[in-house]
Amino acid sequence: MAFQHYLRFAGIGWLSGIFWIMFLAFVILPNTFGSSSSLSTPADQLTLGLALLIITPEALLGGIIGGRIMREGGTTSQALMAAVIGAVFTIPVACISLWYLGW
Repeated sequence: MAFQHYLRFAGIGWLSGIFWIMFLAFVILPNTFGSSSSLSTPADQLTLGLALLIITPEALLGGIIGGRIMREGGTTSQALMAAVIGAVFTIPVACISLWYLGW
């Protein structure tokens, strides 16, 4: 039973990480630097896929840790903390990976 909880919180952290890297790649970075990003070329698809692959361990770990932080608040607060800590672990790694990959 406990293993299913870990998988659920890891999945929530991963979804939060995916959301934030997409938000960074398609909203924040294009508006900050003035370059438009799209998935029209295979190189852009590969770059985004590699960035998603790089952030996956951090997002999973953040979800697991966030799910363990709030035990007395119930499952809703545990899921919220899994998403928040997954995002906290993911955003710096996402920025660095997108920068190094040349997005």
